Amino acid sequence: MARRLGMLAAHAWLALGALDVARAVVLILANGDHVSGELEGTEVQLLGSEGAARLARADIAAVRLDGLGADVVTLRSGRTLTGHVDQAVYRIRLASGQTVEVSRSGVAEFRLRAP
Repeated sequence: MARRLGMLAAHAWLALGALDVARAVVLILANGDHVSGELEGTEVQLLGSEGAARLARADIAAVRLDGLGADVVTLRSGRTLTGHVDQAVYRIRLASGQTVEVSRSGVAEFRLRAP
């Protein structure tokens, strides 16, 4: 039994290693669950009081989605931007290869790993 668990852990570790680190993300769902994998897309569009801005995902550390107020985007530089992240659905590819779709209302925050 212990050997089987060890083999499963080794396979899980190898699968995680196969993920594209530049696209790696942790989604924190509205219910508190966490989902890790590769997030689809290369940029985030933020609609703010000064207009729309396209932000390269490589420049983003985290995004907190607020259903009632302003979303907060934290850049790797430490700067924060507020506005509305214009994305209705988030698609994330899990280490298993399965793709999961989560609606915006189901996501509280996502954290991107450094490229």
